[in-house]
Amino acid sequence: EHGQKIQRKAEEKGVTPQQYVDEIVAGIKELWKKLDISYDDFIRTTEQRHKQVVEKIFARLLEQGDIYLDEYEGWYCTPCESFYTERQLVEGNCPDCGRPVEKVKEQSYFFRMSKYVDRLLAFYEENPQFIQPESRKNEMINNFIKPGLEDLAVSRTTFDWGIPVPEDP
Repeated sequence: EHGQKIQRKAEEKGVTPQQYVDEIVAGIKELWKKLDISYDDFIRTTEQRHKQVVEKIFARLLEQGDIYLDEYEGWYCTPCESFYTERQLVEGNCPDCGRPVEKVKEQSYFFRMSKYVDRLLAFYEENPQFIQPESRKNEMINNFIKPGLEDLAVSRTTFDWGIPVPEDP
């Protein structure tokens, strides 16, 4: 329910991001009702209870040194909500949807995924059925983990529709 795409779509429609996602959620709930799909608890990322948990987890990871502040520079596709390197682009466009991408440079907090390479490899070896089918497991291991798992940007500073970073300097 958060992100640049939501913020932009809401602006296009002349409503707040919260109003925009409320309309979407109402449609989803109505569809699920028609399909006779039930749920015990419909959790939304815009709910206060979700925000509080995210803030606690973020603070703990920051305290442990698993999150750090740095600068991100790359190509961003708003519709796909994905970042790409120059070499991943197809004729300068998003490799997934083919739309134009934007050059983005901003301060971000990063999750230190690189710290967990050995643990992930050991886990997948000890639990070979964890990722299915095997071709996907091999893809993850050979294309993402072994070549050097990159740290993941977990915050954005170029828009404000999201959960604020607690005590951001």
